[in-house]
Formats: sequence, structure tokens, C-alpha cells
Amino acid sequence: MKKNLLILVFAISGLLSTTSVMAQVTAYQPDDLEVCDDNNDGFAKFDLNSTIPQILNGQPFGDFYYSFYVTLADATNATNPVFPSQYYNVDNPETIYARLERIDTGEFDITNFDLIVNDLPVTIPTPTPLIFCDDDNDGFGWFTLTDADEEITGGNPNISVTYHYVFTDAFSGVSELQSPYYNDVPFSQILYVRVFNQDIDCFTIITIGLIVNNAPEPNQPTTIELCDITEVVGPNDEIEPFDLESKTDEITGGNTNYFVTYHETQADADNGLFAIAGTYYNSVNPQTIFIRVEDGNSGCVHSELTLDLVVIPTPITVNVSDLISVDDDGDGFTTFNLTTKD
Repeated sequence: MKKNLLILVFAISGLLSTTSVMAQVTAYQPDDLEVCDDNNDGFAKFDLNSTIPQILNGQPFGDFYYSFYVTLADATNATNPVFPSQYYNVDNPETIYARLERIDTGEFDITNFDLIVNDLPVTIPTPTPLIFCDDDNDGFGWFTLTDADEEITGGNPNISVTYHYVFTDAFSGVSELQSPYYNDVPFSQILYVRVFNQDIDCFTIITIGLIVNNAPEPNQPTTIELCDITEVVGPNDEIEPFDLESKTDEITGGNTNYFVTYHETQADADNGLFAIAGTYYNSVNPQTIFIRVEDGNSGCVHSELTLDLVVIPTPITVNVSDLISVDDDGDGFTTFNLTTKD
């Protein structure tokens, strides 16, 4: 009976001892390491040592040896360890085995994690430049930078875009420019765009151009005046057919890059809607027509010109009696006062 009890005590003691030793070395599984591929070839440099805090998970740092391997067999036998601080993957993804070994007892545990090389976000190399039409032609203007977001991201909500003055700010993700942005380099400026893909935790940097184009400088046309001779609804109806396009050369000054349209309202001229074509009959007298001038090269628009249409009433005459005078000398000539018939 005593012998059996002794054996039981030894068995319990051994179980507790084994459990205690096992608890002293546990290699916890760390997160996978993911890096961005700067040339999209599937390979990159990793610092395997960055996983050690997660592998330890609170265990004393100085109690263990750490080593990394490309196979489980090498990790088990502690053979062919890799250089951890500058390891280049050979597959993508690639599994790495980490060996955590107690310095005092030599007991060890093994865990693993993957190395993943993510491609950089796919974007167009150079987005369409942002253009500002400069009314005062000084080379400066306000740019809504976010107008380029849709083209850069392709509508992907997990891709974010920030704009920066210099490359180093874009690379570090600092000093983001606010939109709208007022350029400080006249007429043409380059900004750096940081494109970050949240799905793969990678970013790339591209550039975007800011271009300030001069607005068209058309000429204010003179008034068109027509006599009221056309009976549209009746005599002296103050309605006449106007050839608006007869003023186009006067407006453009001969600039063949200017495209001129005529509109009944300022809103239509601003938005390029409902252009008047052909002969135009005025609806009131006088009437103001609004002019839109677009530069075919830059796309800039000037829509602040107007053209006045005026119908001049035709004089109404009446029949008057003849002027009669006595010829005193019989030569057939005499003096008449025509103003008496005014």
C-alpha cells in the first residue's frame, strides 16, 4: 500500500514537473509579415526579428535563443538558420519557422508565420492634369485636388489619396495639402500624390500636374440696330430678324481658336446650353443676348459678354398739302419755306 502511494506521489510529481517545464517555453504564433513590392517582382527584404515580441508574448526576452528556418526539419534540428534582419523571400507567400529555445534548459518550441509580398496599388502612371481657367491671367488659381481622386482610385473605396508639395512628404505621409489648393508656382506646377491601398497596406507615389490657362479675352461687340421694316405680326411690331453671328469676327478679333455661341440667358451661356442658331427674332425691344466664348485649345470659357439688339421704329408719315407761291417775275422760280410742313 505504501509502495503504491509512493508511486502515485512520484507520478503526480513528474506530471507537475513536466507541465511546469513545458509552460516555460511556448512559441506563440505571430502575425504574418507583409511588405510592399517596390518593383512588383514578388520579392522583398524582411526583418524576421520584428516577430520576436509576438512570439514571446510576455515571456522574458533574455531567457531564450531565437532562430529562424525555411523548413520545419531545420527548425527541429537547429540546422541552417537564416540571417533574420535582412532575409529575402524565395517564394511568395513563404512560410518561415521560428525556434524559441530556453538558454538554461535547452528546451524549445516552434511556431511559424508567412512572408507576403504585396504588389503596389495599381494606378495610372500620370493622371489627367487639373486645369484652372484664369480670369485675370496672372498664372495662379484655386484647384480642387479631390477632383482627381476618382481617376486615380478607379472608384475603389479602399484606396485613399493624399496630395503633397514634395516627394519626401508624400513618402512619409505627412504635410497633406488641403483642397482647394492655391498654386504657388505660376501657370504649371507638379504635386506628389500618395496612393494608399488599405487592403494590402501598401502605397505608391505618383505625380499630378496643375495647369493654369488664360481665359479667352474676347471683345465686347457693338449693338445691332435694325429699322422696324419687317412685318412679323404687323406694322411697327418691333420685331426684326437678327444675324447674331455677324458679330463673331468682332468678338474673336480673328482668333480662330475661339468658339462663340449666343444664348438668351446668362445661365445658358455659363453652362453652354440652348445656343441660338441661324436667324434670331427678338422677343422684346431692346433685348440683351448673352455670349459664351470657349478657347478650343485650353477649354477655358468666357461668358460675361453681352450683345444688345435694338429695333428702331420706322417713322410714320402723313400726306400734306402742296406748297403754293406766287411767281412775281414770271421766271418759274421762287423761295419756299419747307419747315412749314413739319
